[in-house]
Amino acid sequence: MPLIDNRLLDCSSEPEITENFNRVLSLLDSAVATMSALSGSISDLSGDMAGLSGLSGAVATLGGITTRTVTFDSDGGTEIAAQVVVYGGVATLPEAPTKEGNTFVGWFSGETEYIFTTEVKADVTLTAHWTAE
Repeated sequence: MPLIDNRLLDCSSEPEITENFNRVLSLLDSAVATMSALSGSISDLSGDMAGLSGLSGAVATLGGITTRTVTFDSDGGTEIAAQVVVYGGVATLPEAPTKEGNTFVGWFSGETEYIFTTEVKADVTLTAHWTAE
């Protein structure tokens, strides 16, 4: 007869099937919920960790979680490099782009002028707005 862990026995030292089955189901539900929440952020770690082959994937995943990218679309003007910003940090106002026959108005997110003190919590693309000279 297999040895049963004492935590699985009732007061009369008999296996407590119903209560323990409910505990196991509760633990499984909790584990499934936790794993579902983490699956996106640890999917790159499924490689062979013994050989550290997943380490670069883990670093990339961590970087993706903790940083955001601010991309600048100069709409035909001079190219402006994207900025990688720490989550919750702020982007730096880049040097104004130039465009033949136009005056740079500012950087916009949609139709709203972007304020460079705004916390960056998601990747964002800012578009240059111009007025003709």
